[in-house]
Amino acid sequence: MRTMDTMLLLAFEDAFLRQRQLRFQYCDSKRTVTSRNVEPQAMLILQPLWYLVAWDPAHEDFRHFRMDRIGRPQVEERATFQRRHVPFEDHVRPVRDLSR
Repeated sequence: MRTMDTMLLLAFEDAFLRQRQLRFQYCDSKRTVTSRNVEPQAMLILQPLWYLVAWDPAHEDFRHFRMDRIGRPQVEERATFQRRHVPFEDHVRPVRDLSR
């Protein structure tokens, strides 16, 4: 696991709240680096890993990106989007109930 880019959380928050696309470099598990433009929809935290859940217009599908593999995030000012229903929202539950 690598260190998360310090600008990523700020860029995610800005892009998510203003419904702007997020552009970044992504390094997959095989260390192949690709450029991505996505529509950020949610953040999923499964300790110790954090994931960006986004609609990927190039693939016309949802994608999950490990946030420690994202670099050089930038908010695309001109590229807007509508929020989508994230399929896992109804099924993800905490591992344990923290209120007990």
